[in-house]
Amino acid sequence: MQAAATAQAERDRIAAINALPEAKGREGLAMNLATTTSMTVAQARAALAAARLSAAGISAQWDAVLKSRGMIGGV
Repeated sequence: MQAAATAQAERDRIAAINALPEAKGREGLAMNLATTTSMTVAQARAALAAARLSAAGISAQWDAVLKSRGMIGGV
């Protein structure tokens, strides 16, 4: 039973890191921090906040803003 609880806690930690607002535009880094380190969610949040946004992430954010304002695509 403890192995199942430990595995669930790790899955929850990985999901929480990837769901952080700071992970937006830094998805690759978030996944890397979640799966290759033992960082807590708070530690990963700090690392993600300090990291630059990827060019693709910035582009996607602009697209979302422009779309929400009806400036591109069909809203």
